[in-house]
Amino acid sequence: MPKTTDVLVMDLMRPAKTISKDTEIMEAIQIMRTEAEMLSVVDVKLKLIGAVSEYNLIKIVKHEPSSPMGDPVWFDEIDPETGRQPVDTIMTRDITTIKPNETVKTALKVMNSVNYRILHVVDSDGKLLGIIRMNDIFDKLLCEECGSGEKHHHHDHHVSQNYHEYQEYQEQPKKKGD
Repeated sequence: MPKTTDVLVMDLMRPAKTISKDTEIMEAIQIMRTEAEMLSVVDVKLKLIGAVSEYNLIKIVKHEPSSPMGDPVWFDEIDPETGRQPVDTIMTRDITTIKPNETVKTALKVMNSVNYRILHVVDSDGKLLGIIRMNDIFDKLLCEECGSGEKHHHHDHHVSQNYHEYQEYQEQPKKKGD
């Protein structure tokens, strides 16, 4: 199994689904329902200027949805006028990013410190290069022992189980000295 200090962010990053700040909220919802769990908002030079996730959308829902993102009731729960507004009105602007040459260990520390499962990968000019997801890190670290680096069915369970164990560990109260 590779060590988190041996694997770089660039080795595990994946393309980000991008939109402009003028994209309507309803269009963003449609994209998120079918293509991506989070949208990266970029300017014309592909510089990262924001992000839209379920967190942003829940804030504009008329009432608490029963099943976020998977239920067509979302369209009924957002005022049509709000849905026509640009994502610029709801996006998160203060984005925690990471450079591609950082280690996966660093990425996990950053994710833990800000309580994110996804980080945007940017170059020194702030140009978006991709994203790195916590699940991809776990897949890589656990599936390397398969030999081929490919996902195997029995490892999907381990990845899921380890992810949930990690989440439970993170939710435990910290003792002094930890």
